[in-house]
Amino acid sequence: KGLFETGVTFTNNIAVTAAGERANARFSFTNMDQKGMVPNTDLKRNTFNLALGMKLNEKISTDGNITYTTLKSNNRPGIGYAGDNIIQQTIWTGRQVDWDYLRANYDKRDANGNIVNWNHNYQNNPFFTLYNNTKPQTRNRINGFYSLTYQMLPWLKATGRIGTDFYRDSREIRFEKETTDYPNGQYQTFDYASTETNTDFLLVANKSISDNFSIQATAGVARRDNKIVGSEQTATALVVPGLFNFSNADGSVNVNQFTNTARINSALGSVSLGFYNFIYLDASARNDWSSTLPIENSSYF
Repeated sequence: KGLFETGVTFTNNIAVTAAGERANARFSFTNMDQKGMVPNTDLKRNTFNLALGMKLNEKISTDGNITYTTLKSNNRPGIGYAGDNIIQQTIWTGRQVDWDYLRANYDKRDANGNIVNWNHNYQNNPFFTLYNNTKPQTRNRINGFYSLTYQMLPWLKATGRIGTDFYRDSREIRFEKETTDYPNGQYQTFDYASTETNTDFLLVANKSISDNFSIQATAGVARRDNKIVGSEQTATALVVPGLFNFSNADGSVNVNQFTNTARINSALGSVSLGFYNFIYLDASARNDWSSTLPIENSSYF
């Protein structure tokens, strides 16, 4: 009772749909605003989605979908076995600890000049952590696909698709001076840009040979490309309390930058033989070639 608050989540959505004989479309917007059960934590997310479908003629049709999502939080709660996960303190404290007193006095000092706390050796005042050691995050994401289908024969069609998923994720981790684990403070930033693109081409057959025998078969090729560009910076100590930027670093700033890329090319196929509409024999096969393996061993079946 001295820690948790009533969490509230508001979700609002509006959608517009139109459809005709040869085309259809749908646009929607969803807003989510969440106040956490843990004090001073929140999450806001906006999602825009557009879906389109069209039949160009008797043999060719297209389909597409794109989603744009923005996420923002002024403070994500700490997790795991770490000092900034205040839930951990519910294990270590007893009922003699007055959490209401810690909440009311987290920004004050005791008679010895220390930040008001119940344990100066291993734990921070949990509300000092929540209001000073914040972890803001922003993320922008776009994902979607476009496909084109050609009905070659009544029982045979060809489909080509391309889809992408891109996001940019920026995070900060702040530790105020006099934090138990970081008495000199610490400031970290993480910036990641990730792109995954998938393309494939499939031939799909679905034919009844007779009243008692049918065949469904798929054959195709696919490619997946991944790229992640990251930048991580850490100031291991701060000069002025409460100022979280790298110009306030006490000493050098550690920087790590990287780019990771990967590609997988694939060939795949499957077949399903049906007998009397209740006995089926299925088989499938796939071979991948990965750029992350040595060339002589890059193929695996």
